[in-house]
Amino acid sequence: MAPLGAGLGSDPGVQQMPGSVGRLTGAVRLIHPFPVAVVVITSAALLELAHHGGLGLPVLLRACAAVLCSQVAVGAYNDYVDRFSDALVQPGKPIPSGAASPATARILIAAGLVGAVLLSFTFGPVSLVLVLAGTGAGLAYDRWLKRSPLSVAGYIAGFLLLITWIWYVAGRLTPGFLILYPAGTLLVSAAHLAQSLPDVETDRVVGARGFAVALGVERSVLAIVAAYALLATGAVIIAIRSGAPLLILGPLAGMVVVAATALQLRENNYAKESRAGAFHAFGPALALLAVSAAIACIRLGIL
Repeated sequence: MAPLGAGLGSDPGVQQMPGSVGRLTGAVRLIHPFPVAVVVITSAALLELAHHGGLGLPVLLRACAAVLCSQVAVGAYNDYVDRFSDALVQPGKPIPSGAASPATARILIAAGLVGAVLLSFTFGPVSLVLVLAGTGAGLAYDRWLKRSPLSVAGYIAGFLLLITWIWYVAGRLTPGFLILYPAGTLLVSAAHLAQSLPDVETDRVVGARGFAVALGVERSVLAIVAAYALLATGAVIIAIRSGAPLLILGPLAGMVVVAATALQLRENNYAKESRAGAFHAFGPALALLAVSAAIACIRLGIL
């Protein structure tokens, strides 16, 4: 099946030739820098925790570079796949606006994949398989899954494989690690809904029926709050049992941020402008929850 908008002719062209700074900015926008930064920083924290603080800086940088390369490929492919539909409903996006070209996206995808392969292989063949599987889940999300109610499955598979890779690299894939799968599934589902909130209307226009579209904006926000509240409750219990009550501050602070953001969205009648910035609150809160819970689990000897 031809991609939506194929009847428009060739790829959305460059409307104006940006300068070097404009081209660089457009390329950065293609990779979705804020969510990528959240993923890489959270991965760095989890890598250090999984190694119980014994990870050297060169190894940490190499591992984070592998994660970054994978995210660059997935992020750029997302905009490349959507270039026709974006030209119709989101002309401000990098490719249809002329800030970046389809060729730039292809270069970023290729560079990201090559970097992810080379860097992950330095940790061994199993590491390479895990990174390729996780990156493949992200690419499948971009190409197929995000247009269906199964969109969350791509997120879950990709990020659970990332967490598995982190603990594999640390050499700590113990039975206790399995606790991260149900908790991670709930956390990643909330993150997926948070990132999808701004695009619900435009997704409907182009016929996409992702998880957030299926739930609707208001129910998606309620699902995010409910998932965070459930995870935060578990994190607080684990923190208290670990003998480090100060660890409850992370989940509680995040709960305040999530609740306040949800209330603000409601007060603004879930306006698109408000939803556009909601992930900048939800994302870090979810990352803080994940790191706090991981610390408590390590103190209890679960991880």
